[in-house]
Amino acid sequence: MFKIHIIGSSSSGNTIIAENDNMILFLDAGMSCKAVDKFMKENNISLEKERYLFVSHEHADHNKYKSNYMSKYDLTLIEHKPEYVLPVFLPL
Repeated sequence: MFKIHIIGSSSSGNTIIAENDNMILFLDAGMSCKAVDKFMKENNISLEKERYLFVSHEHADHNKYKSNYMSKYDLTLIEHKPEYVLPVFLPL
């Protein structure tokens, strides 16, 4: 069973931690490491287990701190296909 922790969920940043006895999964990397560290300390979340990062999509509020998380928390990245947005031209 997973314990879910919502660190932030807004247009300024999104990070959720899902953890069980064997692993910790960071869902998105939109909150600063300072905010994550503070939250983990206050909630006794240990990094002494397998660690993963899944970024849901390429918007800054979800991936702004991806490289910081990867290096600081030594995470395995679970990749996804990049999001491609094509321009739409509407007649005036």
